[in-house]
Amino acid sequence: MGVVKPKYSLHKDDSKRSLNVSYSFTINSEEIRVCKRFFSATLDIGHSFLSTVNKKKAGASGVISEDRRGRHGNTGRCLAQADKDGVREHINSYPRKESHYCRASSTKEYLDGDLNLTLMYRQYKEWCVQNNKPIIKQGTYEHIYRNEFNIAFHKPKKDQCSICLSYQNAVGDDKLQLHQTYEKHLKEKDLCRSEKQTDIETCRNDANKIVCCYDMQAVLPTPCGNDSLFFYKRRLNVYNCTVFDVVSKAAYCYLWNESLGGKGCDEVGTCIYKFLKDHCVGKNVLFYTDNCSAQNKNKYLLSLYHYAIKVLGVVSITHKYLVVGHTQNEGDSLHSTKEREKKRILQNGSIFVPTQWKSVIQCAKKTGTPYTVQELDFSDILDLKDLVTQFGKNFTVNNDGDRVVWNDIKKFFMQMTSSYLIFYNDTYDPNATMKCLNVRNKTRGRGAANVELHLRNKCHQRPKISSLKKKDLLSLCDSNVNPRVHREYYSSLEAGDNHIEPDEHNENN
Repeated sequence: MGVVKPKYSLHKDDSKRSLNVSYSFTINSEEIRVCKRFFSATLDIGHSFLSTVNKKKAGASGVISEDRRGRHGNTGRCLAQADKDGVREHINSYPRKESHYCRASSTKEYLDGDLNLTLMYRQYKEWCVQNNKPIIKQGTYEHIYRNEFNIAFHKPKKDQCSICLSYQNAVGDDKLQLHQTYEKHLKEKDLCRSEKQTDIETCRNDANKIVCCYDMQAVLPTPCGNDSLFFYKRRLNVYNCTVFDVVSKAAYCYLWNESLGGKGCDEVGTCIYKFLKDHCVGKNVLFYTDNCSAQNKNKYLLSLYHYAIKVLGVVSITHKYLVVGHTQNEGDSLHSTKEREKKRILQNGSIFVPTQWKSVIQCAKKTGTPYTVQELDFSDILDLKDLVTQFGKNFTVNNDGDRVVWNDIKKFFMQMTSSYLIFYNDTYDPNATMKCLNVRNKTRGRGAANVELHLRNKCHQRPKISSLKKKDLLSLCDSNVNPRVHREYYSSLEAGDNHIEPDEHNENN
């Protein structure tokens, strides 16, 4: 490629018209000239590439000068560091929480699920006007968010299975090593779903049997609305534990907020106790849940089951855990319905106090029987940690002398005729024999004798929220974003500096 200089030129010396360029290939030491179209098609390059090379060519040597983009010392077009700091300050002004299930393996934090980048940028522009700061472009705002912050928007969703994804993404020898584990995982998933369907069909023909799923809904921050100020303030967490009768399609929701209790085994156990007491006396109960150990798979919950059998008169309780990564169940539709109703309500206004969530949940189901909602008080919360000391001490070694691996357990079974015995299995294989755990093996003096159980309340006074959270809640009332009529309620909340912020995210296991 070279410049063609004509013998005669009619244009002036200071003309901006450029000279023509010739294109050629060297074949067997012979230079053959071709047209530009043939040259670019042969090398699969475009006009811009040819034009740039021709401009940057250094003399007859054909050497191209180095890329000078970003090296001209022109700082006039660079974004000022103070402007970038303004973006960081705005993003950091949003309260965020760490993941509920992945704290050990992930440092990612989560913003409110009602936010998105477009809404954040719109609020950023308002923030800049209020604070007399320059406004940068949306693309730069999003670039800083994505590259400098390890945060995301919390969206309740069904998790993908890590075992399945690992196998699908593996290649070669790695895939062969995972094959056996993957096949066993799929077999357990199919056996679990098949067994659940069998249980449901059996329950349809047996009035003394009830099959249920229960789970915690995603946290409901209160007050809740579309006003931008809500997103900058710490809000009160409202919790909802839902029990769903798979056959009758009845749903029972138990509602409380963090000023009344947390969302651990005591609070979830209280909800299950109320459900067993009101709906399961004289019946064989079967629960299906995910594998959250803090809420669903622990000795405290088993002590409650024992109490329900011994004292309330429940015939038997079977608790089966859906295979990790495939915990979708019939109860998920309830949470989706309630989330849709929440969005519909927020389009027309805001939710200012926790008690308003009761009517939102009751109105969520448009056909059939409405969801039953029961609000809990702090005096309702039971102390399962005290109950388990009355139940037994041995939760580690079964009757065969083997160690109990709780993470591997797929189902528990307890019945009225077998005091202090927990039957369990770590597989859904129908041919597998259930193992037995006697919780009284390590109890001295009393042996396996029956002991009168006492179920006590956990709290004798209202729990405290953090002082910073209460300050933010009152500031919302003072600004009248949350109507001042609700200030008395938020003023009545007890606050303390030693309070630990509860985790706001309830992702499915």
